Amino acid sequence: MPVPAPATMKQTGKLLRSFLEAYGTDGPTTDDVQNVLANWELFQTMFAADLSEVDRDEFRALMFPPVACTPVAEYATRIMARSKQRGWGLTEAQVEQFATKLVDHAGPNLPTGVSLWLGTDLELNWVEAMLWLKDEVEALGFKFTEYFNADDLTFYAGSKQKGEKQLDAVGLDFSTYFHVKKGMMPYVVRSEHPEARWPGLEVVWTLALSPQVYIAMNGTAEKPFIMAPGLVVGSDYLPIFARDDFGACVGFYEAAYGWGGSAVASFRDLQT
Repeated sequence: MPVPAPATMKQTGKLLRSFLEAYGTDGPTTDDVQNVLANWELFQTMFAADLSEVDRDEFRALMFPPVACTPVAEYATRIMARSKQRGWGLTEAQVEQFATKLVDHAGPNLPTGVSLWLGTDLELNWVEAMLWLKDEVEALGFKFTEYFNADDLTFYAGSKQKGEKQLDAVGLDFSTYFHVKKGMMPYVVRSEHPEARWPGLEVVWTLALSPQVYIAMNGTAEKPFIMAPGLVVGSDYLPIFARDDFGACVGFYEAAYGWGGSAVASFRDLQT
C-alpha cells in the first residue's frame, strides 16, 4: 500500500487560510478555539472520511443554519416592556402606531429596523441604547464591551435626530456596502451619496432587538460586522459593532479606511 506524501507548505498554507476565512478576517476567537477543542472527535471523524461525494450546500445549511432576526411581531411588546422598565415614557398609542408600519425582514442582512428617539440629546439616547444592548447580550451569556464614551459622539451631517419622542420602522441594509477582505471606506461611501441620511442609533436599537444576530457576527458576507455611519466618534471615526475575544463589542474606526468583513449600514425602502 503506497505511503501518502506529506502535505506541502503550499497546502499547509491553504489550510491555515481556510481556518482564517471560516472565522472571519481576524481569525478564530478564544471561544471558537475552545469549541474546536471540545468537539475534536467530530473533526477527527470528518478528516478521516471521504468527503468527495458530500453535497456541500446541504452540509453547510445543516452545520451553519442562518441566524434569524427577531420576528417583527415581537418588536412592539419588547419596546414597550423596555420603555416601562427604563421610564422612557412611550405611550401605548405610539407603540401601536409603530406596529402598523412593520413589515417582515427582507433578508438576513436586510432587516426591518427601529428608529427610536427618546428626546433630550444624543448622549441620553446612546446611553439607553447601550444599556439595552448590554442587557440583551449578557442575557445570552456573552460579555459586552463599549470602547468609547457617549460624550465622544456627534451626529454625521444630515443624519441628526432631534425633537420630541419618536418611534418608527425603517429598512436597514447590511449588505450593499460590504467587502469581505478590504472592507468599505465609510468616508468614500458617504461622499458618493452627499444627500443621503445614514443609520446611527437605528443600528443599536435594531441589534438590541436581535442580539442573537450580534453575537453571531464573524466578518463574513452572511454575518458581517456593522459600521454605523450616521454617527461620528471624536473627529473622524465611527462606531463599529463587532466581536472580539471577550464577546460582543462596540468600538470605533477611522472613516478613511476600510475594515475587512464589515458593512457600512445604510437605509433602504422598507418595502424592498
